[in-house]
Amino acid sequence: MAERKEKNINKIVYKKSRRFQVTVIDMYKWFKDHKWDKEKSKRITQKQYKIFISAFFRQIAYKIVIEKFTFIMPWKLGSFFVRKVKRRKNKRTYDWGRFKREGIKAYYPNQHTFGFRFCFIWGKDLASFRNQGPYHFLPTRSMKKLLYEEIIDRSEDLNKKSYNSH
Repeated sequence: MAERKEKNINKIVYKKSRRFQVTVIDMYKWFKDHKWDKEKSKRITQKQYKIFISAFFRQIAYKIVIEKFTFIMPWKLGSFFVRKVKRRKNKRTYDWGRFKREGIKAYYPNQHTFGFRFCFIWGKDLASFRNQGPYHFLPTRSMKKLLYEEIIDRSEDLNKKSYNSH
């Protein structure tokens, strides 16, 4: 595993990969240093902060996936949404499990999405900050699972329309 090295502004830098990873704990430390109230009655603990942030992002994920909402971030940081992309015939994925069992080189049928692929996009069209290139968005497993469950639910229920996005 890559060695961890502490940097200023509480960002963790991995020496080998050169990626910045900011965690909820790092955000809490920044919040504590910059937005901390002098009165003890208005302070929140790290556990309360984590619960609040988790609930906030869970609600945003729900709105993006279920309600097909485009979340525009403040301070011109861009937008998040789900994009629907048609798969090309030469880019389909092989069913390696079937190949190992039967020796037949076959593709996944992908009938539940009607040949489309859905992915989370961080749209930087409206973004206005320096060095946009190295920053990227990796959705959590729970966000991916929420999208997958919504697609499956819509494909099984004939009364609902298929999942459409941008």
